Amino acid sequence: MDKICFALHRFRADKKEAISKNFVNLVEGLSRKGERVVTYTPTNFITSAKIEKVFYRPISHYSSLAESVINLWLMCRDINRNHVDYKVINFHIATPVESFLLTLFLCQSASEKTVVSIWQSYLTFDELKRNFKYFLLNSIKYLHIFIGNSFACSFLYTLSLKRFHKVIVHCEYQRKQLIVHGVNELILIRNGVFSLEELPLIVLPPSRVQSDDFVLLYLGHAKESKGVESLIELAKYLEASQGLEFTLILALSGFGENKHLYRLVKQSKLEHRVHFKDEVNVVEEMSNADLLLLPLRTCVGTSLMPNVIIEAMSLGLPVAVPDYPELEDLVSLGENAFELDLSDISSISRMILTLSGNRSLLEKVSHSQKVRIRDGMTLDSFVEGYFQSLT
Repeated sequence: MDKICFALHRFRADKKEAISKNFVNLVEGLSRKGERVVTYTPTNFITSAKIEKVFYRPISHYSSLAESVINLWLMCRDINRNHVDYKVINFHIATPVESFLLTLFLCQSASEKTVVSIWQSYLTFDELKRNFKYFLLNSIKYLHIFIGNSFACSFLYTLSLKRFHKVIVHCEYQRKQLIVHGVNELILIRNGVFSLEELPLIVLPPSRVQSDDFVLLYLGHAKESKGVESLIELAKYLEASQGLEFTLILALSGFGENKHLYRLVKQSKLEHRVHFKDEVNVVEEMSNADLLLLPLRTCVGTSLMPNVIIEAMSLGLPVAVPDYPELEDLVSLGENAFELDLSDISSISRMILTLSGNRSLLEKVSHSQKVRIRDGMTLDSFVEGYFQSLT
């Protein structure tokens, strides 16, 4: 009795996906606070915390939509049987369709004690208009988004979310989206990756100042929506200008197709400039970089408090990212981040040349980042927010 139940039906045990990493950080944090925790995930995961785990598969295919629906049904089936043992149930989802399926699969008495955590915004009609050409060219790849996580199906939130005890979101943009769907109990908890105790222990080496090259870093997926191809175009432009000695590191986490990126680098004769990495230590890579580049084509399908940005800002690594209102909780362009205008590669090149010759600009942004993170975007505040909401 009196356990807290956590469930996540699309999960990567290797923590290379943001929601999965946040989920594990959360359950470990609440376990350390003395809470009795039980988790439902597709696969097992490694943890030193005292957690009761229920899982269903030796290997999970994260990108399989069919498998994720089956996982959701299996979890709801077992939670329905055992929900009297749980004082609260916390389901982590990302889309309106998942919310609606929860109402179908969970029994009413379990739904009444369920807190739903929503990690992604849905595609609005305004964003579709702003990026119409991009979405049109990639309409097949985004078909599942149009069907399952867009304005076209957002009415499913109106039908489903009122059935649950509470709803947790992780940024102001999400809160504004869901208010129009009549959600009464909306709680905003911003996620964090490092604790205040950890940060002083992470000592960054002076290598980024001593290096002859200006080191540009990308950490993340190779999916079309992440815009990695534009970084290779940028490297080509920088090389042609001959104005900067630089290295571009592409640390790809396994989502998306990598082979065409290798081909682009080879065709552009940039092997001496662009280095690919698979298995990386995030802190180490960030400590050796001068600037983190995130050329997002869209924020749809992205946790709107991206771990990679929080990690960089926590460590004081300056970030450059396109101007998206969805990221306004975290990113203030010109204050704690630089803007990437993907429609103008030459302007990005000029910005990088300016930053490479003026380290004081990087240091100023680095300071602003650390201040923003310590203002409610640490792992401590993330866990405490959930602790207050669930207990």
